[in-house]
Amino acid sequence: MIFWEPLHISRNVKYCLPCQMDKQIVIRPQDIVVLLKLISLERSEKTWMKKDLAESLNLANSEITNVFDRLKYTGLIMAGVNRVQRLTFYEYLVFGLKATFPPIIGAEARGLLTATGAIPESHISGSHFVWPHAKGKSRGTSIIPLYAEVVHACENDHDLYTALSACEMLRVGRAREVNFGRQWLKKFLTDQQA
Repeated sequence: MIFWEPLHISRNVKYCLPCQMDKQIVIRPQDIVVLLKLISLERSEKTWMKKDLAESLNLANSEITNVFDRLKYTGLIMAGVNRVQRLTFYEYLVFGLKATFPPIIGAEARGLLTATGAIPESHISGSHFVWPHAKGKSRGTSIIPLYAEVVHACENDHDLYTALSACEMLRVGRAREVNFGRQWLKKFLTDQQA
């Protein structure tokens, strides 16, 4: 059996040949939520530790470690400093999110407004989408969120809530909604201040 040495390429990303791994590294839905949370924290200039991040997103500490390992491998965060590669992330959201995590749309339900219903400045009328939740105050077409704890994660972070709602526009919207979601996310990812 031949073992290959890891290849080191620029951008501090480590590329290994497949024979060194027993499975392909795949991005997961919670990885997207963690990236958006990191940007939200950067915008508000809050300091954070992985355990605080895990608690705020209702993830296990071990899962946060796994998320960071996956994100470093994909090049979506800079290794060592744990800063989001914003342009790369924006391109992934715009061109890959819907294909990677296609929307699962359900029946009408009660829940937390998302997509155009959650971002008032969109001024786009039409059907409202909700993430199903027992304590939700709105009714609309249900859409399964990127991961089960999205509603909990958004309770105390309005930036995260609106960013995830803009991502839902990319997943379920028509041309007008998708265009607005792209513009909103570009502004969110490039502005440093809240």
